[in-house]
Amino acid sequence: IAVEDYENQQMTLYPNPASEVVNISLPESKDDLQITIYDVSGKTVFRTMASGMATISTRELKNGFYVVACQNREFNIKRKLIIEH
Repeated sequence: IAVEDYENQQMTLYPNPASEVVNISLPESKDDLQITIYDVSGKTVFRTMASGMATISTRELKNGFYVVACQNREFNIKRKLIIEH
């Protein structure tokens, strides 16, 4: 698969804004994907491995803006996430 094919891969976060959980629909990949959530200062607040779909509890996260990164050796996709309890 060409590099440009990975640029078109989608990662969907819902609901966004999230209060209790966020569902992450991940791009198709042969390898597991690392999901990392960063706060606005760039600090890692959550990290896990997943494939296909992931549901992550957001109860421990404070209200605010976050970045969700989905990556493996093939691609790195980032999306904004808002937490509102």
